[in-house]
Amino acid sequence: MFDDPAAKTPSHQLRKLGTVFRQPLQNCVYYPKDKYSADAGTEKVHMSDAFYVNVERGNFKRVAADAKDITKYQLTSSDLLVARRSLTIEGAAKPFMTPEANEPLIYESSFIHVSPDPEFLSPLYLFHFP
Repeated sequence: MFDDPAAKTPSHQLRKLGTVFRQPLQNCVYYPKDKYSADAGTEKVHMSDAFYVNVERGNFKRVAADAKDITKYQLTSSDLLVARRSLTIEGAAKPFMTPEANEPLIYESSFIHVSPDPEFLSPLYLFHFP
């Protein structure tokens, strides 16, 4: 699947999984309820938004996040979120693809942010990796 078995040397480079991410795995900062709003602030993905393969944009809660947190926790469409906790066994460690965004999008502390370097690892491949 990845190489010619007759070749004396592999054509691909073997790397440890931890070396193919653009940044260390991290979960987000916690914000108290009084920082949330329906119509002002930065969109934030919550566990209740992540029930499907793709996190759908549209009706996310918004939070009054400072610029430092937005820069640190902003998601891109090549990022994955992994549930670090769940109310059900099926939801624990479940990965989610991140949607395209034309405005900043951050995530709640129940997720781990995984940002693979596309030069070494396809986000879609990582998403489907068993």
